Amino acid sequence: MDRKKNWRQFQTLMQNALDGIHIMDEQGNILEASDSFCNMLGYTQEEMARLNVADWNCQYSREEIPERMKSFIGRSARFETVHRRKDGTTIDVEISTTGARMDGKVYFFASSRDITERKQAEQKIRFLTQAYAAQSQINHALTESGDEAELFRRVCRIVVENGGMELAWMGTHNRKTKQISPICAYGANQTYLDGIDITSRGDVPGGRGPAGVSFRERRSVYVHHVLDDPMFIHWRERAEKYGWGSSGTVPILRGGKPYAVLVFYHSSENIFSEETIRLLDEAAVNIGRGLDRFDLEKENLEAQESLRLSAMVYENSSEAIIVTDAENNIIAANPAFTTMTGWTLDEVKGRNPRMFQSGRHDQAFYDAMWHALNTRGHWHGEVWDVRKDGALHVKLLTINVIRNEKGETFRHVALFTDITSRKQVEELVWRQANFDTLTNLPNRQMFRDRLEQEARKANRTRKQFALMLIDLDRFKEVNDTLGHDQGDILLVEASQRITGCVRKSDTVARLGGDEFVVIVSELDDIARVERVAQAILEKLNAPFILAGHEAYVSASIGITIYQNDSSNLDDLFRNVDQAMYVAKNSGRNRFAYFTIDMQEAALTRMHLASDLRSALAAGQFSVHYQPVVELASGRIHKAEALIRWRHPVRGMVSPAQFIPLAEESGLIVQIGDWVFTEAVKQVKQWRSKFDAAFQISVNKSPVQIRHDGSTSIAWADYLREHDIPGQSLVIEITEGLLLNAEENVNARLLAFRDAGIQVAIDDFGTGYSSLAYLKEFDIDYLKIDQTFVSNLGKSSNDLVLCEAMIVMAHKLGLRVIAEGVETAAQRDLLLAAGCDYAQGYLYSKPVPPEEFEKLLIN
Repeated sequence: MDRKKNWRQFQTLMQNALDGIHIMDEQGNILEASDSFCNMLGYTQEEMARLNVADWNCQYSREEIPERMKSFIGRSARFETVHRRKDGTTIDVEISTTGARMDGKVYFFASSRDITERKQAEQKIRFLTQAYAAQSQINHALTESGDEAELFRRVCRIVVENGGMELAWMGTHNRKTKQISPICAYGANQTYLDGIDITSRGDVPGGRGPAGVSFRERRSVYVHHVLDDPMFIHWRERAEKYGWGSSGTVPILRGGKPYAVLVFYHSSENIFSEETIRLLDEAAVNIGRGLDRFDLEKENLEAQESLRLSAMVYENSSEAIIVTDAENNIIAANPAFTTMTGWTLDEVKGRNPRMFQSGRHDQAFYDAMWHALNTRGHWHGEVWDVRKDGALHVKLLTINVIRNEKGETFRHVALFTDITSRKQVEELVWRQANFDTLTNLPNRQMFRDRLEQEARKANRTRKQFALMLIDLDRFKEVNDTLGHDQGDILLVEASQRITGCVRKSDTVARLGGDEFVVIVSELDDIARVERVAQAILEKLNAPFILAGHEAYVSASIGITIYQNDSSNLDDLFRNVDQAMYVAKNSGRNRFAYFTIDMQEAALTRMHLASDLRSALAAGQFSVHYQPVVELASGRIHKAEALIRWRHPVRGMVSPAQFIPLAEESGLIVQIGDWVFTEAVKQVKQWRSKFDAAFQISVNKSPVQIRHDGSTSIAWADYLREHDIPGQSLVIEITEGLLLNAEENVNARLLAFRDAGIQVAIDDFGTGYSSLAYLKEFDIDYLKIDQTFVSNLGKSSNDLVLCEAMIVMAHKLGLRVIAEGVETAAQRDLLLAAGCDYAQGYLYSKPVPPEEFEKLLIN
């Protein structure tokens, strides 16, 4: 139910996110994509469902994608790349991705943001920064140089040294008026100005310009946009004075307005070297589209500042942009800033951006930001801020520093976009991959990560830690009787009780079902582990109020210590699992430590489980019989069939060892059927030879009862086919099976009754059976567990309990068999209490059929 709710939340966030969201498998195939992602790349949802990442990724082929995606499993990554749209155009994108294992599969979540505008804005800012620095150097050269020919060469060197600059110019300087008069701007054979319509092919690279001059025949050609300035004749004369040729003017249209362009060239090898020409040509070819003319003709600094601000503050940008002065006070902002934050420019102008701080970042965060700005001139990262209405939002922020001619900070330009919805989707995906949706505890994947961290810390600090595995006892009973919804409530409360028993530095995780795990870190005293374990047992023993009823569970806890027991984490987890089963098999509601003996027992258990698979086919099993004696007469009226396993290497293996293994593996079904058929053959023989009313009881485990019958035989049908009455057989079951009875269990028990097969409750008194079940299922025998018989005495409580069970059974019309009778005194007390039958070593241990026949004869 929680998983479905979370999936609906994820779908809502995904479809409403501004970023393009998509989910992929390990091969890069698209499993799910948001509408915004489809629109970003120009595909429909149906088309996107048939695509692979390689269909739009410009960096990796389809064969390389799976290996690339493996690197994102279990971690988050953010990077920039280029995507190819359906129409063939490309866009710059920022990718945020992560891979996680869920339900045994690996899924990859990715969020894509179109940053084409941002990249163009950053390119423009870099250009303006470089141009401003070059302008300062040129101004200094114009002021200091007395030789105008030398001046041209010095200015040329400045332009070349700013090789990353995408704008080149040369000019003269009026020493009286301090006016800068450019002779050339924009370099090398082409002009790149947005909105310029070339009306003469003289501006075409390699073409023939006015006066028959071939651009590629000249060592360097520059164009200057005169903008109808009457001084252009004067500038041409000055240029020619220093060896520059003029090829006349070329008419152009810019923004629909006619302008004249004066073209200059120089054929001398002395002005520019080959390297100079190459650098200038490269710079010109890379001139960015959409750049406004950087005007050096303005002597008014305020006018120049206005031009720079207009270049940086994009009125139509989807990204918010603010500009601050050297003291970091806001001087400009674009409309997108108001849309994202709610503040207008008038409300923030003159104020410091710290007014947006949310308090989620400490001073160290801002110190690192300013260190990057002061040393590298830029910073990029995620920042949590507040909007005008007080709402928190996270933005992806880029800050660039613009410096003046002295190298001092002149302006800060910040570009940011709101990524709150994307972060919400990322957070939800991350939580689903790392946390249990029911209890909000770390899940198996997060637990493994915490365990590895704890191991590294323990290795560094030389301190141990404890691993505890907690399994709830009788949780299935609650689930089956009160329903799964109430079981979920119990699990949530159990998780809270366990968490309340440990420190915040410890880890509590849910592995699944009713299994929890605890990492008790930095142990100074091993005794603290026992205190924690005992506290958990006490808390879980307290009643749970579910649907108005009190429900009770307990816990079995296994404990292992790093590095005492192992320094290998896989071994450590196997250790704690073994220890937990020791606690459970020792009676539950307790804890047990892992020991080397446990490890050896586990290895033995593993080998036995393997050997068990071939034991039946190899004829290693046999059936022994233990007599059930009528106390009043002392005669043997019945026998219990008990399987024995003679291992070819280990000898006789105890049923207590291999029966649980057979149940876990499902082999108990075939083994149980074999015991049944052997017992049927034997009872038919003994009923014919010794006693027509003789009965043999056969144990049937809950696994056999619940089995769907695909590999088992129908016992009632088998008896009918071999003409053997049902009364010759007794089925022994445990009382726990009745408490957890399912519909198919009820049907099978009733089928036994209809076939005349009698039913006995084994080990009665050790479970929690309701007395109503004894009548509902028409039980025939109660077998008192040997724990009540072993300490029988004339004034013992066990005698009182035995008497009570015998009286109750007789009142319900049931007969009673006492197990584990070993002494004559026990026999006599049971006889006096009215017990019907006895079974135990006083009469005989389980023996092979031929020895049992001797007992019958005697």
